[in-house]
Amino acid sequence: MNSCIKQFPKRDRHGIGERMEKISFDFLDYLVLASKKKDDARMNLLEKMDRELVKEKILTRLAHKIKALPEKRYIDLEKRILEMGKQIGGWIKYEKKKTENNAYEKEELV
Repeated sequence: MNSCIKQFPKRDRHGIGERMEKISFDFLDYLVLASKKKDDARMNLLEKMDRELVKEKILTRLAHKIKALPEKRYIDLEKRILEMGKQIGGWIKYEKKKTENNAYEKEELV
């Protein structure tokens, strides 16, 4: 991501580029935290990651539309964002299923 932003025209680098970079770093922070947390705290972070990814996707499309991001890089970034979205979605699905199973097990004990 950083190498793409460095190649943005100056006017875009300091606007949309900085915003994209901040979102990427926030996403990375949430990823590290989510890997260390449990249950509700992890789910909250995963949902934040999902929102950050949506923002990144929108900004990537905008950067391409205003011609700050060449077609080849745009396609590459979109593929990466899509793959990350699938991974986050799978993690969210897993956590929800785990939470449901834990709730079911607690009901059986009562």
